Amino acid sequence: MTNKEDKIKQEAEDLLIKNEGLLQRLGIGLRGAELKSVERSYFLGELEERIIYILREVDIINIKNIRKLPKELKEAMQHPLAKYIRIHNKLSEKWRRLVELEAMEIGLATSINFDDDLKGDVMLIVASDIVIK
Repeated sequence: MTNKEDKIKQEAEDLLIKNEGLLQRLGIGLRGAELKSVERSYFLGELEERIIYILREVDIINIKNIRKLPKELKEAMQHPLAKYIRIHNKLSEKWRRLVELEAMEIGLATSINFDDDLKGDVMLIVASDIVIK
């Protein structure tokens, strides 16, 4: 290495050492954002602390009468902080129609999530636009 390259390398190392605390805080902040991204992939793109109700795949399998929504889901939809419903695209058309009709009567927005990166077995959530937990 030339003298000039050594000097540049030393200046870069000095700058890194001088800003180590800042870089560490920045790294923690970025990892925190990444954790929320992972969390969102399990809850149809939503933050867990905004969720009022979760309907999982196993819950749907255990429901015998598909002609009406479960009592808990209806109650969650009528929660005073409920603002919208997110539906996994794998939820059956019958379920979607039931949910969307009920949501329309109550005045809740609905959206269907087609994200291929979703994880877990969550089929539907009722959520608020503010933190509730």
